[in-house]
Amino acid sequence: MLHLTPAQAYQLDTVNLVGCAQDGGVCRMSYPTNVYYGVPGRTNGRPFPQGGTVPCNTQTFGDPAPGRGEELLVRAADHRGRRYRSETV
Repeated sequence: MLHLTPAQAYQLDTVNLVGCAQDGGVCRMSYPTNVYYGVPGRTNGRPFPQGGTVPCNTQTFGDPAPGRGEELLVRAADHRGRRYRSETV
């Protein structure tokens, strides 16, 4: 289990990010990255310096866009080409 710090508002960089998991799913990353939860223009995010498993839900990130179907957004791959994996729980 990762130690989570409070979610913060981050500027969303839609050029370098891809969807990793829909609300209720999880995203597994084998590389350090910043993870954003929300919809374009309304996100909460935090760094995950070791990568790992990240639940896609309001309990983890807060609710940046009430009433809208949020998703997790991550960088598609790190500088060595390692990729994320998406799962639904």
